[in-house]
Amino acid sequence: MTTTNHNVGRRIRWAVLAAALSVTACTGTHVRNVVSVAREVSPQPPRTIAIVVENDSPEPKHARHDDGHQVDVHTTQASLLAQLSTMLTSQGLVVVRPGQAADMVLRCKITQVHSGNEALRLIVGYGAGKADLRVNVALVDQRSVGLPTLLSFEARSTTGVGGGAAMGIASGGTVSDVKAVLGVPGTMKHNLPSETAQTTKHIDSEIATYFKARSWPLATGTVVAEESALRSTTNRLAQSGAP
Repeated sequence: MTTTNHNVGRRIRWAVLAAALSVTACTGTHVRNVVSVAREVSPQPPRTIAIVVENDSPEPKHARHDDGHQVDVHTTQASLLAQLSTMLTSQGLVVVRPGQAADMVLRCKITQVHSGNEALRLIVGYGAGKADLRVNVALVDQRSVGLPTLLSFEARSTTGVGGGAAMGIASGGTVSDVKAVLGVPGTMKHNLPSETAQTTKHIDSEIATYFKARSWPLATGTVVAEESALRSTTNRLAQSGAP
């Protein structure tokens, strides 16, 4: 009997691992519909940028999901704003509040957000419980006539469209057995926060590509720190009256 239970446990564990690999293989963040302005804009690289994160995602079909949806929206808005601010600051841009004077405005409109259900993603799969984040992104030039949109694209990030671990139950296990091994390291890492982080990375990549095409330099964190230290030293010397 002990041997039988041991074999069932092994089958369940391998089923969950296979499901996790399947989920991983079917996940990812993709950028679509990239449009960049070819006409001439200000030749000077921007120094200041404002970030606006808006929600335009549809309301849930069932009222019982309203609270969860609002949590997903507010959490994603806050995370995107914080991560994008950190990313742009590390590249030498000064992030200002929306409404303040800025060379550029980065507008991010959330059109779909759903944290999904991790247990369903692993046990059932094929779209059940999937996490989904879609963001329309636009980089607007505030310095040029007509406030042209220099760059626009859609970032889509989805987790959990592959097969689940239901085959483990069919092999002789129980739902409780499958749930018990959901703690296998690495199988539960795909969720809305990770989709938000991946979306930020792709936004970073698209902006960096555009800046490179314009020959607008992006500083690294080290350069920013050095520039900040130099400015501080210059200010201290000016205040002290030293030559």
